[in-house]
Amino acid sequence: MKSAAAPPQKKTKNSGGFTLVELLIVIGVIGVLAAGILILISPLGQLQKARDAQRKTEIAQLARALQTYYTITGSYPTSLADLVTSGDIKKLPTPPNPDSGTAGYNYGYTPGGCSPGGNPCVDAVIFETLEAPNNPATDQWCFRTSQGTATELASCVF
Repeated sequence: MKSAAAPPQKKTKNSGGFTLVELLIVIGVIGVLAAGILILISPLGQLQKARDAQRKTEIAQLARALQTYYTITGSYPTSLADLVTSGDIKKLPTPPNPDSGTAGYNYGYTPGGCSPGGNPCVDAVIFETLEAPNNPATDQWCFRTSQGTATELASCVF
């Protein structure tokens, strides 16, 4: 007696691959996920925060140079260029500027309590506008020698 064998299975032509519709759906899902990730990480915002971090670091370096200058001379300089002349810093830093067409752009500096040929400068502020402040109402990073700290302020004045 013959044993009953299973009938042979027919092979279909497209049984091993993906259809075009399936591939398009996967590509669409990947595109939506990628767009969502880009929105979450906000590359423009990250660049602004990086430039702000550089501004804050450079203002801290200038503040240390101001304190050194004051310790040696007993007065703050009338301009930041005096820090280079005195050798407290090698070169004045320039703030990172998203508008690269701006030439000769420097950090804001205001000496206080001094007059040309008269009173020595007893106070000073260094400031720069931030691109991505923590609070939009306080968009300036300001170092005041009288306080010895840098903070975000709406306006950096004495």
